[in-house]
Amino acid sequence: MRLPQILTVSLSGEIDLDGVNEIADMVFRLTHRGGGHVRLVLDVSQVTHVDYRGMGVLAARARLFRKAGGDIKWVGASSYLESLLKAAGVYLAFSFYPNEDAAREAFRPFPAVA
Repeated sequence: MRLPQILTVSLSGEIDLDGVNEIADMVFRLTHRGGGHVRLVLDVSQVTHVDYRGMGVLAARARLFRKAGGDIKWVGASSYLESLLKAAGVYLAFSFYPNEDAAREAFRPFPAVA
């Protein structure tokens, strides 16, 4: 059995509406590559601002990604970025971790219960 790969994408700076759409498109492409069984760590620790207007599209793509067997973990979101996602109404569509190691650990399968 082949385990899904974990892909880390690091973002930085201000992400405008076009940038958010590019991220959503990337998630869409990953959904269709390999049956969507890709695990994505989105490192936003160097992101200073995101145009919240495109976050609904990104949240919808993330839901499709999960339905196809993939998943997304956000890493290093500042309280400001989290506030933007809450204001956009999409905060609960994502899971957040303090660092990449914690996000990767969250992808590990749970041990079998005897």
